[in-house]
Amino acid sequence: MANQPITGYPSSYRAPFTAVEINFGQGPSTAEGAVRSTIYLGPKTSAGSGTAGTVYRITREQDAIDVAGVGSFLHRMCRFHLMVDKNAKLYAMPYAASSGSGVATATGTITVTMTSGSNPTATGKLTATVCGEEFTVSFKTSDTVTTIGDALAAQINNRQFLPLTAGNSGGVVTLTAKHAGASSGDGTVGVLRMRASVEAGKNVVVATSGAALGLGTGTAGADGATTETANLTTALAGITSSLYYYLGFSVWTSTAIAPVKTHIVNKSGPNPGLRSAAWTAYTGTQSALTTIVNSANYERRSFVWQENSEHVGFRSTDGNDHRARDGGLSGAGSFPDDALERFEELIFAVELEIEVRERDLQNSVDQTTELQAVAEFGSGHSMSSVRQRVTLTACNYY
Repeated sequence: MANQPITGYPSSYRAPFTAVEINFGQGPSTAEGAVRSTIYLGPKTSAGSGTAGTVYRITREQDAIDVAGVGSFLHRMCRFHLMVDKNAKLYAMPYAASSGSGVATATGTITVTMTSGSNPTATGKLTATVCGEEFTVSFKTSDTVTTIGDALAAQINNRQFLPLTAGNSGGVVTLTAKHAGASSGDGTVGVLRMRASVEAGKNVVVATSGAALGLGTGTAGADGATTETANLTTALAGITSSLYYYLGFSVWTSTAIAPVKTHIVNKSGPNPGLRSAAWTAYTGTQSALTTIVNSANYERRSFVWQENSEHVGFRSTDGNDHRARDGGLSGAGSFPDDALERFEELIFAVELEIEVRERDLQNSVDQTTELQAVAEFGSGHSMSSVRQRVTLTACNYY
């Protein structure tokens, strides 16, 4: 037998057998990888001028607002992406929210009352957090529940990028999702979260209807005769033959993500070979997410678990960021608390590209296939590539 090209295997080893050698640190690759595009698919509001099922290039936040409407899930996904990568190769595809018979819009309330009488007994502050945004209302002894509620509602509405609106009636501030349907909160999973507190000893009391819109005594969102899943499925069909490497979605139910898996599987196979990776966030319990990811088990489908996140997906304020993939859950220690504002940590995952090169060693005994694996890491802001060459030699001996 001829000399073995694999380190550590002497020629005295009996054939046949197969050996593999991996050589790391072979120097940088000679070329950068192409910039990979990202597309978000999400519902639009009536204020958005974009046509459902049409792809739009997004170069600034205003583009997303024009296409999908301010505060829409699609606008918000693009908004936070551009916060960390202003030069992203970014696209958006809007589709209509659920509609028709039976549709319901998620709501919740923040209620201001007085322990006794009609006014605070001293100056103080009421604080509310809605979808991760902090609001502070200062009150004085001449204020009433109506004036305090009006001030809070005005502050919330002033931040138009939020996915909800606020209206006050006698100290009851009602928050209403901008999207109808279950995706804004179906009564079991908190999507648009809220909380409130007030300084003690001021005669002012504040309470929420639940931890999120649709929870507690709030109104749960529900899909109508035309479901969001149906609209999403139609939108996906429009990009079956188009390559967008990273795909982001605002849907999170097992029913809604089923067509996402089908889309990715069909595109990423050898034919047509349009490799893609899809990402979804989930704010419910770990056990519920485990059931969902088991049904969507595929190596190019990733889920981010952020239980009780105060943002609409992709953010954790409690440090419990976890990524679920291939039907399992694991801690993602590299995710920062402010994961939404650093969304590249979620979507620019390490992708291993294999280039296969066969070489004839002109040896009648040995036949070698050398695989050159290039591990490509997308950098956070420029999305440029940092590459390190790795060679893997697999030899079959006969």
